[in-house]
Amino acid sequence: MKVLTIIVFIIFLFNSCVTKSNLKYISPIPVKPGSETNYANGLIGAHYSGNDLTRLSGSMIIDSVNIIWNSSNSFGNDWSAQWEGYLTAPYSGSINLYAVTDQKLVVELSEKEILSVPYGCLKDSVSAVMKKDCQYPIKVKYLQRSKGPASRNGETFFKLLWSWNGSPRQSVPNELIHFSREQEGKWKYIGENYKNPFNYKDSQDYSLDPIQIKAPELATLDFGKWTAGLPIFPGIPTII
Repeated sequence: MKVLTIIVFIIFLFNSCVTKSNLKYISPIPVKPGSETNYANGLIGAHYSGNDLTRLSGSMIIDSVNIIWNSSNSFGNDWSAQWEGYLTAPYSGSINLYAVTDQKLVVELSEKEILSVPYGCLKDSVSAVMKKDCQYPIKVKYLQRSKGPASRNGETFFKLLWSWNGSPRQSVPNELIHFSREQEGKWKYIGENYKNPFNYKDSQDYSLDPIQIKAPELATLDFGKWTAGLPIFPGIPTII
């Protein structure tokens, strides 16, 4: 009876998350694309020893928004990170964006929170009206805790996907995320001088290199064919 009660609660939880996400529609504001916003591929930010973006440890770059974290590239059981940059739209019109994780994930687009996946909720989605080849400021916050949902084989993950005009869901490709030279300078100096606040624009010394994460990508999964009651990963019961 106890097991049945837990299963029913999980079904209710996931259904609540998905139902709320289907109601969201946004129109983010783009920035003018150019060499400044396309300075380098990936997103840049910092990682923290606390699982709530506290106790900053250093700056870092991710070259993908489709990442598996494991003992070789993460920072322990309890940690967090945030990154920023620019997302280039692949299509003009309504684009469906999806965030998937087994931890906690928050995504902002054009300074507005558009996706939020609490612990145990697995995914969130939103429909955004965007213009092809325009760039939109994006921020991603990832929070991992040791007492969070069970990971598979000691691994955790997050993944950003999109679809449009009847196309299947696909991962946001690496070549459509970039960060600017100004963002690089800001996060390098935040990472180096986090114990001594300063104005990073006062200096042009960009010599400190942040940690660069080239994480193994999540195995290819057909997220468009998820069926209620079927697990995403073998051995982990999941209701979508």
